[in-house]
Amino acid sequence: MSSLRPPDAHDYETMARTIFGEARGEPVEGQIAVAHVICNRWRSRKWFSAISLAGVCLKRLQFSCWNPDDPTYQRVVDARPYELEPFIEIAKAAIEDLNDPTRGATHYYADTIPAPAWAKGLEPTVQIGRHLFFTGVN
Repeated sequence: MSSLRPPDAHDYETMARTIFGEARGEPVEGQIAVAHVICNRWRSRKWFSAISLAGVCLKRLQFSCWNPDDPTYQRVVDARPYELEPFIEIAKAAIEDLNDPTRGATHYYADTIPAPAWAKGLEPTVQIGRHLFFTGVN
């Protein structure tokens, strides 16, 4: 994979929309945790990574809020700048913050759904709000 591209305004906005779509109903700690998962994926250089943060967020079938058939999709696309402002701040802070509450997680899922296939046999590193966070996904 090429060198990681430094974040720009598009990355921050796409990250903010992803956090908004995935965790707007979570406590702030949960929103911060989702931001760290995006950063951890970006830095991982694994198959679920990309050279940009926006690329990580928009990678096919990785964050359900970007799936066109997801009930949240249109809400994410239509989110107004004032709605995204706090999530942009969370995104920017997560990129600089090395105090990762997920303990390096690259994946998560809500505890309200059955465990996805990728989580079989893995123990969560932490639960924050309704999300279980995981490392070791190959």
